Amino acid sequence: MAQGVDGPALAAQAGIDLARINHPDARVSIAANTELWRRAVRTTGDSGFGLAVARHATYTTFQILGAAALASGTLRDAFGRLVRYGRLISDGGTLRLDGARDRVRLVLDVVSGTAPADEAIDAVLSVALRAGRLLSERRELSPLRVELRRHEPPAADVFRRFFRAPITYRAPDDALEFAARDVDAPLPARNPAVARWLDDALAHAVARLDDHQIVSRVRVALAERFPDSEPAQEAVAERVGLTPRTLQRRLAQAGTSYQSLLNETRMALARSYLAGGWSITEIALALGFSDASSFARAFRRWTGRSPSEAPERAFGTAKKS
Repeated sequence: MAQGVDGPALAAQAGIDLARINHPDARVSIAANTELWRRAVRTTGDSGFGLAVARHATYTTFQILGAAALASGTLRDAFGRLVRYGRLISDGGTLRLDGARDRVRLVLDVVSGTAPADEAIDAVLSVALRAGRLLSERRELSPLRVELRRHEPPAADVFRRFFRAPITYRAPDDALEFAARDVDAPLPARNPAVARWLDDALAHAVARLDDHQIVSRVRVALAERFPDSEPAQEAVAERVGLTPRTLQRRLAQAGTSYQSLLNETRMALARSYLAGGWSITEIALALGFSDASSFARAFRRWTGRSPSEAPERAFGTAKKS
């Protein structure tokens, strides 16, 4: 409506039921979403329509993910949350961060076999940059360069004014490249405790969105195999229906690793066993450690205290080690 166009009518023409999508778990198909973008561009005649849409995006647009971004310590952290939890907003593409010593690229990968509207890609990247400017409270923040797979639009001057950076059209990727010093600078509203709490909520939301979410499936597979023995990565990969190499890649895309999840599972089970009154030796053997000393050293690395000092110990009646 901001450009004098009947938005609900365009949505209906694209086959989108506005009454249904008010449900928080509702999804619009990629095909319908692409059709809506194309109709909007045709109707407005604005090849910079994606940038115009970005101006209306605020923290509340993205609900809990917006709040988590606001509480992030740095823009790298905030972008990392977009990478990990972006599926809560859309499953039409995935973001990834390519790091280097002095430069960081935020790359948008579209779903294989789909052809989203150019303006949809424009909107995602411009929202990311606008978020960076808002979070850092630096209106002058600009990328070092912008890469777009699209052809140069008629409104190229609008793109230059918004991004304030060299733009490469018909590039291999859709990406924003930032100076590392910009994305690693502390954010004014950072709040690590709130960010961690929101991360937990976001993780649960992602798990609900997709029952086959790979990290959740691996955690379940690991927990199933303790306390019989330390789970082998090959066995866990087979349990979730992947090859070990594919499992490693999928976990890396999710921002973690097999070893990290193994340690997290061990720590969670260790705390549970401590609360249940298990002895240190019993826990060490159940979690695949060679002896009680090895377990105690690992537990101190995880928590900063020894197993005997853990708060969980107070809830159980310790057995004799």
